[in-house]
Amino acid sequence: MGRMPYALFYLCFLLPFALGAQNQQSGQPAATPVFRVTAHQVQVHVLVHDKQGRPVANLTKDDFTIYDKGQPQQIRYFAVETSGAMSEPAPALPPGFVSNRLGSDPERHDVVPRSLTAVLMDGAGTPTRDQIAWKRGMVKFLQQLQPGDRVAIYALTDTLHVLHDFTSDTAALVKALEQYRVFLQQPAETQALHSEVERSFGPVDAGAFAWQRLIFGNAVATQARQWTQNSLQSLAALRAVANHMAGMPGRKSLIWLGAGVSINPNGRGAPLPLESRRILAIAGNTGVAIYPVDARGLIGVFDYNPTLAAETPSPLGGASGRNQIPGQKPLDRVFQTHVANTHDNMRLIADLTGGRAFLNNNDIAGGMRAAMDDSRVSYTLSFSPTHNQWDGRYREIRVKLREGSGRGNLEARYRKGYYAAPLESGDSVLRETALANLLQSALPATGIGVRARLVEKRTSGENPISQIQLVLDAHDIIFNPDDQQRWVGDIDLSVEVRDDNDKPLHNLTRSLHLAANKVTYDEYMQFGISVRLNVATPAGTMSARIALRDIVSGLTGSVDLPVR
Repeated sequence: MGRMPYALFYLCFLLPFALGAQNQQSGQPAATPVFRVTAHQVQVHVLVHDKQGRPVANLTKDDFTIYDKGQPQQIRYFAVETSGAMSEPAPALPPGFVSNRLGSDPERHDVVPRSLTAVLMDGAGTPTRDQIAWKRGMVKFLQQLQPGDRVAIYALTDTLHVLHDFTSDTAALVKALEQYRVFLQQPAETQALHSEVERSFGPVDAGAFAWQRLIFGNAVATQARQWTQNSLQSLAALRAVANHMAGMPGRKSLIWLGAGVSINPNGRGAPLPLESRRILAIAGNTGVAIYPVDARGLIGVFDYNPTLAAETPSPLGGASGRNQIPGQKPLDRVFQTHVANTHDNMRLIADLTGGRAFLNNNDIAGGMRAAMDDSRVSYTLSFSPTHNQWDGRYREIRVKLREGSGRGNLEARYRKGYYAAPLESGDSVLRETALANLLQSALPATGIGVRARLVEKRTSGENPISQIQLVLDAHDIIFNPDDQQRWVGDIDLSVEVRDDNDKPLHNLTRSLHLAANKVTYDEYMQFGISVRLNVATPAGTMSARIALRDIVSGLTGSVDLPVR
């Protein structure tokens, strides 16, 4: 079976799933489509293991019951995924077109596996010493890859870098890893931090104490303000990678190697800020499970109490380190709160996306391998919540397995809940910000499939104009019926033309309102939605970044088109 039409899935409470029902009644697992949800649909990937920790691959839809805040829900869709399965080869692109979908490169003839793993090495807030350790762990992890494993490596420093996109070539991945250099603060930033610490805590002698090396030798700063800034960078990188994986089939695992984030300024246990919820929803709603691996490894006493490392009188005042009472210094309390907060948030991010957090363990490669093995077998379930309370509050999900059948005790793991967010189609600030993020991202977004080609480039005249054709995958766009028996959808679109240094030269932004009768709607579903744009291409134009966002669902797509 091909990819399930996203629009039809969104309307499953109006239209029956004839094909899905046929698969379910036959007891045969359906081939999982590139499967997504809106705020009013919920997708859950479930991992099931026996008491020896082995994956269980022979369950059916009838073995599962799913609850939304204690209320049983009807399972609208069910499928089984195994890491060895492959997607159908992508159709060949027409001449001149580029695409944002994995497997569309005619030179590579890729067959896309139904289990993908991305590794994000987050250097923005990770101490230097731990970045050195994770590089060794990464090499060990890559050497353990099995045939068919498809892995990508991304690195966050001051910006997001693509070390290597998805491949099963271990040698290419190791070579790409060699490009990574430990991320350090720039000298000017370090000096500014040094001055701020002196103003806060008094004169310091750089290099004399272990806690000072922790401050000045690492990318992470001690002030909560700097931690917050690092956290925003980390969340933005997670969002970019999740958007990049959104349109890929099967279960997607994102191994996040770093020192965590402080995403909740309201304190432990308080509701998450709206922007944090939005970013995590992208991963949870597109089947991207996040596996945080704490690059700091086993947290020691000096990590919690940095001032205790001093063997001579502390520049913070008071007795020497050996005579101090743990946790009494203000700096110690800052670090203790930060470590606890980052661990809490790593667990929370894993729970909200269906992943698993690996904390307080120096075996970084082992944690990464365990995260990858976690997705060898997975089950995809979806339901349409029966409640009508789209108030942004958290709702708990519970999955129960049918007992009996001689299987013994089984353990199910899945994302523990979701935020029942209302649709935000009228939020102009959100829409503008989302397009800006897509234009700036180092990775193309794949939630909406898009093909693009340059039809004509006119270089003469005072205002050169080029015509670009886009073909959008209609299955990825929400269509709702209106009172005139038409199917309507709305898309935000932005085209940014750039020179050979990626400097923006011109931007065209508009909204597309689609209103289709049944015949046109069927053509959209069969052939895609063709859009032609006349875009100003000033002298020096070499490329165009095209960004799209479904106003209703929030799904995104982007692609880079050469314009030469």
